[in-house]
Amino acid sequence: MLVYKMLLLILLIIFTLGIGFVVSGYTGAVWVPTRAKDLSVLANHLSLTSQTRVVEFGSGDGRFLQYAAAQGATAIGYEINPLLWLLARIRCWKYRKVSVKLTNAWNQSFRKADVAFAFLMPEFMGRLEAKFERELKPGTIVIAYIFPFPGKKPYLVVNNCHFYRWQ
Repeated sequence: MLVYKMLLLILLIIFTLGIGFVVSGYTGAVWVPTRAKDLSVLANHLSLTSQTRVVEFGSGDGRFLQYAAAQGATAIGYEINPLLWLLARIRCWKYRKVSVKLTNAWNQSFRKADVAFAFLMPEFMGRLEAKFERELKPGTIVIAYIFPFPGKKPYLVVNNCHFYRWQ
């Protein structure tokens, strides 16, 4: 009986995590981590301070949130996949200025962001651009990792990071 319950629990966990990965793929991106060398590019081109509010659209395992918090910024990430949300929470546990929300980022507001970071598949970048046009305040710095926005020209491209200053 105990073996049966354990097997059922394991199957339930696998099913829940599998659903999380499928849903995250349909809402923006499958998970691929931000490379460490690209985080160092960001360090050279972003001036994050204790007054900076960073928001990440789909925080994955929390690498960018951890980087932002280590620079002193307040960071909030939105992740729809429960496993990645848990990994991000573990990665960022020591930073009091990081919050990782288990929710769909498409339903969240980005109005207070000073810096926004996104790593989505190309087919979602136009939709995200429209969301940012509605919500971001002028001067917000946006980093589109790997895939650029279709309707905007970045002011800087370094490695895989496309930097935009929202107007």
